[in-house]
Amino acid sequence: MILRSVATAAGAVMLAALIGAAAGLSRPDPVCERPADAARALRLDRAADLAHLRDDVRRARTAAEAFAAAVAKRPLMSDSVDALEGKRTAPARALAWCEATLAAEIAAQHTLPQRTV
Repeated sequence: MILRSVATAAGAVMLAALIGAAAGLSRPDPVCERPADAARALRLDRAADLAHLRDDVRRARTAAEAFAAAVAKRPLMSDSVDALEGKRTAPARALAWCEATLAAEIAAQHTLPQRTV
């Protein structure tokens, strides 16, 4: 009787450890972020500032594409029609959202109108 209780308890502990390990191995949620850049006002009549803005936009686009690709790799949590459609459109929506978010960030950081970015 005691052996059965010990075996049951040991099995429960092992199961809990496996569940915890599996949870620790899950992929983190994708993050929409770009490399850090110093905040300063840009003057677009200066070639260096215009080149800086172009580089910021290029890096933001690359970051948004990586974010969308990571969203595309997330596992499907349901096989419902809505979930399947959501998974199909998620990368495009993620790309648009991340690009807009990063453009707003760049505009604020460099004291520019958002439509300029």
